Amino acid sequence: MSVYDLEQIRLPLQYGSIEPDARDRNESSLEKARDPKKVTAHACLLDRQEKIAQKLGLLPTKTDPTALAQNKQTLADFHSGRIDRTATIERLATDNRLPIEVALGMLAQFAEYGHLELHLTDVCNLNCQGCTYAVARVGAAPADVLPFDSIANLGNLPNAPKSIVVVGGGEPTLYGKGQSRQFHDAMNTLATFARRGTRIGLITNGVIFPELDGGWQEHVRWVRVSIDAAKPATYCTFRGRDKLPIVFNNFLKYLLRTRIKQVGVSFLYSNGNVDDYSDFVCKVYHLVVGSCPTELPRVNIQFRPLRCADPKDNQKFAVSKEQINRQLQKLTQACEGDQALRAFVRRQTNATALWGGNEHPLLRFSACRYSSVAGIVRASGKIIPCFCKVGAAGFVVGDLRALDLPALGLRKLLIRSIVSESECSPETCRMSFINKVVEDYHEDKVVPPGLGELISEQGI
Repeated sequence: MSVYDLEQIRLPLQYGSIEPDARDRNESSLEKARDPKKVTAHACLLDRQEKIAQKLGLLPTKTDPTALAQNKQTLADFHSGRIDRTATIERLATDNRLPIEVALGMLAQFAEYGHLELHLTDVCNLNCQGCTYAVARVGAAPADVLPFDSIANLGNLPNAPKSIVVVGGGEPTLYGKGQSRQFHDAMNTLATFARRGTRIGLITNGVIFPELDGGWQEHVRWVRVSIDAAKPATYCTFRGRDKLPIVFNNFLKYLLRTRIKQVGVSFLYSNGNVDDYSDFVCKVYHLVVGSCPTELPRVNIQFRPLRCADPKDNQKFAVSKEQINRQLQKLTQACEGDQALRAFVRRQTNATALWGGNEHPLLRFSACRYSSVAGIVRASGKIIPCFCKVGAAGFVVGDLRALDLPALGLRKLLIRSIVSESECSPETCRMSFINKVVEDYHEDKVVPPGLGELISEQGI
């Protein structure tokens, strides 16, 4: 079965009342936002990078294998410190018959990102199960906090990213607490990029509702409050603190005190909280309808499986088929008795995501193009390709505190090309779906999205 057949999979008939149908797939629906073709949203950037990789002799499908191996070794020598930046660029230029100035410019252009996650701080006020970044925080005293002046360095990238999501590491709203420069100052700095067309999103645990000084919220396209529970006991077990009433109240504040276009909540499901799945949908719906019904169109619910950076560890969080069926049946029954709830579930949630469980599909690909267009700026300032490599020192590609664009381009090219190496392979890649779809796009198996879909609300 092709990966693109995944979007054609229909749930069993008994779940039809919560499954989106064709007339529900409007431009703003979550069904639309999760169209597999969305991953080609950065098609123009990908095309430019493919051409650069080819000219530098680093495109597997277009480069002689011997030359490819030689050029990859040059990148590896640079990354390990065996040769310096100048010698690396000179070698690549010579081996590929390019003027040094041309190779230098290409590498600087390859440093461009289409989408970035920005981690303002590793300080957190919760202790969540399965936290990707908890390992990175162990032994850190104090936790990393991104220097305020470094945020403006995003403007030194070749072009402004199409999207920036302010998210963890830690809890972003804690940034600068007790200092002269705080969260709202950081967000107001990012507003300068929003004025240039960058879409700004915010993911928060909702324990704190931030100050709105400076009007930063006017430049945020969407906010998502990560909750993961419907009951206080589940929340406390899953999140480590009894804060659920405060979090739901702050979710309502985003609806009532801001005009952010999309105000979402998320539920990261596992066998530890899946029994709250259906209740969570109903709770969010009735909470909004009872408190601010006119704001319901701005609300969405995102469900995602809790998966580990290493897929081999996923089993300890995996939901069972019995749990899946029980929750989907429960939600279906609730919708059958409430047509308005049914419409909300179909149009403003991806509730049927549970059907996929916590499985990690293995899809082979030849190059990590995801790391070419997307990256994570950690609170330390270090730039990494994806969250799977948060603790891997060998996967740091740059530093926002002191950007060196050609060096960043060199390291991005290296990370892009190490697929099938022992430390990074399709068998363990959490981004295998994206990499496979993008690869097939470049082989003309996928049509790029229309102009109305060129930028995804949730990033790449």
